[in-house]
Amino acid sequence: MSAPNSERDSSFFKEDQLVQSPVSSPTLHESPPSSPILSHTLHNLKDFQGPRLPSRFTENGLVSNQDASSQDAESSIKSQNTTPTHPSASTTPDASSLHSSDSSPVPFHLNSPHTPKRMASEGYFALPKQVSSLRTEYRPASLHHVPSFHPPSDSAPPSPLLLAQSMKRKGSTMSIPGQTSSVYSNPNSEGEGTAPEEKLVIIMVGLPARGKSYIVNKLVRYYNWLQYNCKAFNVGNFRRKQASRGPDDASFFDPSNPETSKLREDMAMNTLTALLDWFENENGVVGIFDATNSTAIRRKAVVEHLKNVPYVTTLFIESVCNDEQLIAANMRMKLFGPDYKNMDPEKSLRDFQERVRLYEQKYEPLGKFEEDLNLRYIKVINVGKKVVAFNIRGFLAGQAVFFLLNFNLSPRQIWVTRHGESVDNTMGRIGGNASLTNLGKQYGEDLAMFIETKRAEFQDRLFYDITRESNLLNGGNLYQKKQYQPDYNNQSPTEARTPIELDPEDEEKIIKPFSVWTSMMKRSMETAAYFDDEQYDIKAMRMLNEICSGICDQLTYEQIENMHPEEYEARALDKLNYRYPGSGGESYLDVIYRLQSVIVEIERMKHHVLVIGHRVITRIIVAYFLGCRREDIAHLNVPLHTVYCIEPQPYGTNFYQYNYDPQTRTFTRVPFHV
Repeated sequence: MSAPNSERDSSFFKEDQLVQSPVSSPTLHESPPSSPILSHTLHNLKDFQGPRLPSRFTENGLVSNQDASSQDAESSIKSQNTTPTHPSASTTPDASSLHSSDSSPVPFHLNSPHTPKRMASEGYFALPKQVSSLRTEYRPASLHHVPSFHPPSDSAPPSPLLLAQSMKRKGSTMSIPGQTSSVYSNPNSEGEGTAPEEKLVIIMVGLPARGKSYIVNKLVRYYNWLQYNCKAFNVGNFRRKQASRGPDDASFFDPSNPETSKLREDMAMNTLTALLDWFENENGVVGIFDATNSTAIRRKAVVEHLKNVPYVTTLFIESVCNDEQLIAANMRMKLFGPDYKNMDPEKSLRDFQERVRLYEQKYEPLGKFEEDLNLRYIKVINVGKKVVAFNIRGFLAGQAVFFLLNFNLSPRQIWVTRHGESVDNTMGRIGGNASLTNLGKQYGEDLAMFIETKRAEFQDRLFYDITRESNLLNGGNLYQKKQYQPDYNNQSPTEARTPIELDPEDEEKIIKPFSVWTSMMKRSMETAAYFDDEQYDIKAMRMLNEICSGICDQLTYEQIENMHPEEYEARALDKLNYRYPGSGGESYLDVIYRLQSVIVEIERMKHHVLVIGHRVITRIIVAYFLGCRREDIAHLNVPLHTVYCIEPQPYGTNFYQYNYDPQTRTFTRVPFHV
C-alpha cells in the first residue's frame, strides 16, 4: 500500500508515535515500512508497552488471507532488512493479499512476545521524530483520530522530507479563553494563552477624520473584553513625543518634502517595531498599527517588516467616509484632540483641513495591490453602512469582521442597573429566584420616572448638536450656536420641560426608540414592570440571567465557607476563572461569552437601551465599556440602586453614575466610581 497522502492525512501523523494504518472492516490494509532504517526499528519493539488496541486477527494473530501465512509476513520484513531499498522504490502488495481470513477475531495484546512481528504484519510503521537523523521513538497511536485511507495503489510513497514538512504544519483553529484548551495553550499569570499561530496585526488605513481611531478604540475594547490581550500602537502618539524633529503644523505632512517624508516613515517603522516587541515580551495576541498607511508603498513596507515574524497574521482595515456630515462631525472632534489642544478652534480647523488635503494628494485605497498579493483586508464604509471583506481567514480576523458589521456612530445612551432589592438580598443569599421587597418595588417605580426625564433631556441635547454640525458643514462659525449643557445634577424625576421644535428631516435622528432589557428572573422583570410598554420595547433575555452558582445556589457566603471550604478558597484566589461546581455552574468567563451577543447587539443599535441585570451581569457590561483589565472585572463595585449611564463617543466613552436615595426618592449624580 502506498503511504498516506501527506497533505490529506497530516493531522493523523504525530511526532514520536507509532501509527497504525486504519482498518475499514472487513478489509485490512498493510503498510510496508517506508525505509530500511524504519524497517529495522520494528525489531526493537519487544519492550513496547501500551493500551490494548482493538483489531482483527486470524487465530495465529497475523493478518493474512487463506494463501498467506505468518511466516510470509515475517520473512517479508526480514528481507527488507537484509536488502535495503530506497523508500521510493518500495513495492505495494496487491489488494487481494490484504483481505482477512474468515477466522474469528482474537484479542491483540501489546505485551505479547510476538508483538513486533504482529505490529509489522498489522501495518504499523514508525514515523521519524526528525527526518534529518531518522531518530525514532514510539508511543501508542491515537485511537481518537482514524482517517480513512484510499485503497492501495501502485504509486510510490512520498519522501521522508515531504512527510516531515507536513508534520511541522499545525492547524490553527479558534482558541477561546475559558472555553477551549489544547496542548498548545500557554497558561500564564494572565490566564490561558493561545496557540503560537494565533497572533494578529491589524493595520489601519484611511485619511484623517474618517473614523480610524473610533474603530481602533472599539476593537481594542472588544478583544480585551473577550480576554485576548490587545493593544493599539498609534504613530501620531510617537510623532508627538518626537515633536522637536519636525514642524508642528500641516507642512509636516507634505508628501513633496523628502525630509519630513523620511521622518514619517521612520516613525511608522519604529512604532511597528514597538508592537512586535510587545508581542514578544508581554504576551500580546492582537496588535493594532494605527496610522494612515495611505499609500501602497507604505503598506508594502509594513508587510515586508512583518513577513519574517513567525505566527503573525496581518489584516488591513480601511475606514472610508464620503458622508459630508460624518466628516464634519469627525473634524469637529479632531479639534479637541491632542494635536490642537489649547489652540484657537478656527485656526485649528484650517490647519487640519490643509493636512487632509495633503494626504489626499497621494492617497491610494485598498484594492488591486492587496488582492494581487493575496493580503487580507476589510473596507468599512461610512462607519459600517457598507463592509467589504477580502480573503478573511482565521478566528481572530473573523472576530474583527463580525464586530465591524455591528457597530455605529449614532449618539445614544446605554443605561445599566441591577434589579431592585430582593428578598434574597436581605438575607445575603446568592442565586435563587426571589421577588422584590417593598423597597425594590419603589426603586423600580422611581427608576421608570427618572429614565423618562433623562430620555427627554437627551433629545434636547441632540437638537443642539445636530444644529451646530449643520452650521459647520455650511461654512458657518464653529461656535455660532451655544453648546447645550444639560443639568446633570437634576434630582427630580419629573421636572417640567419646554418642548423644542424639530425639523422633519432631523426628527428621526433625535426622537429615538428606547429598549428595556431584563433577565428571565423575577427580580429583574419586576423592576421593569413600571415602564410603559407603549413607550418602551420591554424584552426579557435568558442571556442576562445571573451567573449560575451550582451547588452554592441559595447559600450565603458564610455557609459556602463552612460547607465547601475548598470551593470558597478557590473562588477567592481567582474569581474570573473559577467555575461553581454542580449542575450548570458557571464562571465569569462563561458569562462573558454568554453575553457576547448582547454586547454586539448594543453596539449595533442606534437607539437607547436600559439593561436591568444582576451583579455579575452589571460588572461584565460596565467592564466592557470601561475597557477594564481582566483582573478588575470580577471586583467592580456595583451596588444595588445605582444607575450607570454610558454615552459612546468617537474618542472614548462618557460615564455618569446616579445613586438613588430611597428617603427623598431622587437620583443624584455622583463622581463615577466602580
